Amino acid sequence: MDWRQSERLYLDFGTGDAGEPSELYAADMTLVDQQYIHIGQLTNTQQQKRAVEQGQLVSGFITLTDGTKHYFDSEITHYDAGTETAILRRPLDNELTVTPRRQYLRVKASIEVAVKQGDHRFTAMTSEVSAGNLVLLLEKGHQLRSGDELECWLLIHMKNGAIEHVPLEAVVLHAGDGKQESPRCRIEYTFLAEPDRQKLIRYCFERQFDFRNP
Repeated sequence: MDWRQSERLYLDFGTGDAGEPSELYAADMTLVDQQYIHIGQLTNTQQQKRAVEQGQLVSGFITLTDGTKHYFDSEITHYDAGTETAILRRPLDNELTVTPRRQYLRVKASIEVAVKQGDHRFTAMTSEVSAGNLVLLLEKGHQLRSGDELECWLLIHMKNGAIEHVPLEAVVLHAGDGKQESPRCRIEYTFLAEPDRQKLIRYCFERQFDFRNP
């Protein structure tokens, strides 16, 4: 597998117990050779840092450009507390578990989204949405880059008149260059509770039905 297809690596420090949320921390991969993966500082969506220890066993994943996730188990072989950088054993290709990108119904929709990136907060609208990812229309002056981690809160209006709030965590897959009047970026959900995912699935099917029966 070509690790160069991804710039960031995610490690999950959750307990792994059923029903327990993930504790995802991300880091830039600064160097990948035949034996090791060198990573920068590990941070979560609140920009909280995470230290690791030499010999610590870790689990994580990377997302390639085609949307597939490659999950792995590894071990920290070196950690520098001063620079907060670490080195992991590079998993062999046959040690990776590949999960294809799940396909969800995608519809055009304008949904208000509250976005938090570190200490920066702003609102945006969607241009399309699914239960797996969405496209944000940013106001000029708000710029995101691929790999940015976000906390989002969606306000969706269901057909029965109910208003649902959907919180989720996401990572920016593709971002515009910021030169457009309304820069667009596609984000993929990294954590979305299943009940909230079902709300989005229902919303998308309702929108699709409206399009077919104007």
